[in-house]
Amino acid sequence: MKLFGSLLSYYVGNTLFCTLYIVIKLVTPLCQVALKPHASAPKNPGPLDNVCGTLSMEEYQIFMFLGVVICVKTRKAASWQDFASTCFLFTKVANAGLFYFQNGYACVFYMVATLAMFFLFPEPVYKGPENITYFTSQTMEEALENAKNKKTSWLIEFYANSSQPCIKMSPHFSEVSHSYSLKNLNFGKIDVYRYPNVAEKYNISNGLLRSDLPTMIFFQNGEPLARRPAKTSKGTILNVLPSTKSIVSNFDLNNVYAQCKKALSK
Repeated sequence: MKLFGSLLSYYVGNTLFCTLYIVIKLVTPLCQVALKPHASAPKNPGPLDNVCGTLSMEEYQIFMFLGVVICVKTRKAASWQDFASTCFLFTKVANAGLFYFQNGYACVFYMVATLAMFFLFPEPVYKGPENITYFTSQTMEEALENAKNKKTSWLIEFYANSSQPCIKMSPHFSEVSHSYSLKNLNFGKIDVYRYPNVAEKYNISNGLLRSDLPTMIFFQNGEPLARRPAKTSKGTILNVLPSTKSIVSNFDLNNVYAQCKKALSK
């Protein structure tokens, strides 16, 4: 019930914020109070008109451009939640710009309200149980060395707390770890900002021009067997989208889980 309330607050609240400019501009009484133009006022010297009850051609063009940007940014969205969060982000940025050209005070109020919404009703994420070992550089090498003798497998995520893609991936990796963990199938994470020597050893880049984070490597008996992102012989980049399904399919975890469970029964 608490999760449902959180979902409702986040999605309904952000939908209202995304449609707020259009509603205010088209409803004349609201427009006159919030933007303070007059219905008969001449066109502003700025890029937008200040006539209530209608949208100008420039405003239509801005929303059309916004639609193109959203289509480009969400073409690889892993789920409808990722699609929605991207729509919310870019639409609110566009709204802030539109409010700015109409009324500076309205823009400030909109930005403050948006920030309040962000902190009070953050995007709901998986906060359930997880079976993850958080490594140091030393404990990771020890675990992989022990895996050679115990014939165990590890799926390890190389991440950074400040990386937005890592933040988006985190709840999905936690969910997978809880669903697929076995005595001989383990999940771990290591912060490459704190242990840059590990990133160097496994050729993981995290520079301004290129970032491989989050990188996931599947180790079988202590040896790396598969990794994402990875480049094929044809130059195609294989990546993991921020979703539970993507992690499972990229590392064939259903088959790995079945094989590991069968090995335990022997």
